[in-house]
Amino acid sequence: MLKSVAPIWGRLRHLHRPRLFLSHEHAPTGTAGVSVGQRLAERVAAFVGSWWFLGGQAFFLFLWLLYNTFQFTHHFDPPPYILLNLLLSFQAAFTGPVLLIAANVGAVRDHQQSDRIEHLAKQSEALSEQNEQLAQRLLSMEQLLDEHVAASLKAHGEEIHDLSVLLREVHAAVCATPSAINAAAGSAGDHHPQEDLAPQVANDAKESAAKGTQPSARQRGGRTPGGKSGPT
Repeated sequence: MLKSVAPIWGRLRHLHRPRLFLSHEHAPTGTAGVSVGQRLAERVAAFVGSWWFLGGQAFFLFLWLLYNTFQFTHHFDPPPYILLNLLLSFQAAFTGPVLLIAANVGAVRDHQQSDRIEHLAKQSEALSEQNEQLAQRLLSMEQLLDEHVAASLKAHGEEIHDLSVLLREVHAAVCATPSAINAAAGSAGDHHPQEDLAPQVANDAKESAAKGTQPSARQRGGRTPGGKSGPT
């Protein structure tokens, strides 16, 4: 059984196992190929797009307008607030490119992520195919084991049947031997000596007739012509 399963197990152990994840040296990470300026642009874009920046800018503009509107304050930027417009223009001029840089970095990262997802999809397809092959091999191994078990059971059943037949024959022979001995002993006990003496007397009478002599009284049963028994 083990000899028949060993080749299948050897083939299963040497199956190609695809890597689901790349190694750390070649894995595309989120910061791979991104410069310091691009990371700074991402941080600035993240801060500009937050509620904290929006609230702080609104509060700054409100104070600027109040200070340059009241009569009791020194107006360094009177209406129409030319300095404020200049500051906002500078802010928009620098914020736009920074946001574009951050958007480009995000696009590159998304492209790398899509490539990684596509690579993982291919690996998952290869893994599914190998799983199907492995399932087929396991099914064939299960069928082989079933056939081996069935053949072993059949062979053992035949051996047990032959052994039971042999045991019955031995038991019958052992049980028949005492009865045969008793029957032989009984037949030997019923045999009488006179039955063995008659053939011997007949042979002696034939020999005497051939020689011209009469058989003796002992040979005629131990009796005399007068009907009396002779001397012993």
